[in-house]
Amino acid sequence: IIFGIGFGAWWLLRPIDPSTQLQQRSRTLPTLALANSALKPPTNKWFSSLAFKQPSDPVFAYPLAFQTTSKGFTVSQPKVVATAHNIDATFALDIGMAFGTDVKSYIRDYDDLSVELEVRSGNKVLGTVRITQGSPYIFMTVTGGTTVTADAETVSESDGTITLKRNGRTYEMALGKNATFSATTRTLTATGDAQLALIAVPTGADVAMLREGAKHAITGTEVTYKINGAKA
Repeated sequence: IIFGIGFGAWWLLRPIDPSTQLQQRSRTLPTLALANSALKPPTNKWFSSLAFKQPSDPVFAYPLAFQTTSKGFTVSQPKVVATAHNIDATFALDIGMAFGTDVKSYIRDYDDLSVELEVRSGNKVLGTVRITQGSPYIFMTVTGGTTVTADAETVSESDGTITLKRNGRTYEMALGKNATFSATTRTLTATGDAQLALIAVPTGADVAMLREGAKHAITGTEVTYKINGAKA
């Protein structure tokens, strides 16, 4: 019957080839910013933007917000505003850390509450950065020979502690071993591999306690669940 009504009708009535439709609907997946190809892509995570976009969108690890840039990263302590229908927090740049130009950040490791990034310029690893939900600390390593420039409204150094301020927010970073700082150029230079902790210091906080906590780097987190009667 199909051939009886003409060749043109064959094309109108021909069944759709599923393989052709599949090819038409397929999309090229983005190149993920993963330092380790064995890592499972972090879809539907609070930090997913770090894998899918460079520079990233802000990710919120309360009390901090964090964003990668083409130079390194920036940090904010967003003010959280709650209404009957919404909870809003706007990223407003407090401070930044620049490892150079044309810098990219790749996820090196992650778990439910923390993520570690590998900061690179080309194939050279300049350092690592770990952010954690619920933590005022950003733990960093800076590869020996790397220079990092601090961006803040005011930057000062006293007794091995760098203080950075902007928007009424205060941050501290202890130099520790293998790091020197120039207040004139606002640059930190790693003379060897340096372990550093950037601390968000809220108004009225126990600074001594925060400084003590900065000595114990977070290397990972674990979340467990327990049911107690009707409560989880």
